[in-house]
Amino acid sequence: MTMTRSILIAATTTMLTFPAMTHASLFNSGFESDDFRNWRLNIPRGTSEFAPRSRAAGTAQVVTTWQQAGMSQLRSAIEGNSFAALGSLADGYFTGNRTYNITLNRSIHLFPGETISGSSFFYNGDYEAQDSAWVKILNDDGCAIAQPWFENSGGTCSTTPYRTASPWTEWSWQAPVECDYTLSLGVTTGGDNVMPSYGLFDDIVIQAATAIVPAPEPSTLTLIALGAAGLAAIHRKHKQA
Repeated sequence: MTMTRSILIAATTTMLTFPAMTHASLFNSGFESDDFRNWRLNIPRGTSEFAPRSRAAGTAQVVTTWQQAGMSQLRSAIEGNSFAALGSLADGYFTGNRTYNITLNRSIHLFPGETISGSSFFYNGDYEAQDSAWVKILNDDGCAIAQPWFENSGGTCSTTPYRTASPWTEWSWQAPVECDYTLSLGVTTGGDNVMPSYGLFDDIVIQAATAIVPAPEPSTLTLIALGAAGLAAIHRKHKQA
């Protein structure tokens, strides 16, 4: 009986032991390569009243420090040495009333319960509500399903006063199901594109989910019991021989 119990316990333990899900680190998630490798940068173009008529609607660069008018001190990376700065265009004088999205995108595969997080801050460079900065999560169809961070320009409608910057702010989002997602960092601008605002991004990491050990199905338990019984019978025959 003792032998049977030992075999059953050992077999059950083996069936219930699953390694915690691990995830490869995101290369260049903090822009430490000093460029946008592993990211897809998109900067649309607009039409200006002045030459050159066709102009990029924004800017994108990797920086080690950053400061604009109204900021009391230089900002440094929240982690490592570098971070990304996306901005709308200064002195664009665009015609029409189009909206432009300056974006950095990358594909990520997440398991249920895994969390992606990062840090961002916003510089409000426009006294009108024409600019915003954000972090979005897109599903495998390209549809936005979450927006873990958002800031916008303007006076009374903005939490960041005109010509000031918000603090570094941590954001996070937990995946409900296993899926290929897209992490999208961006700045949106509309109107004349004269007064630039900026979104700054750094320290993007994936945190593993707590391992959940699934209960075996009844058929699995039956197989374990039959196997243990068979081993016990073999053990008895050896003792009687």
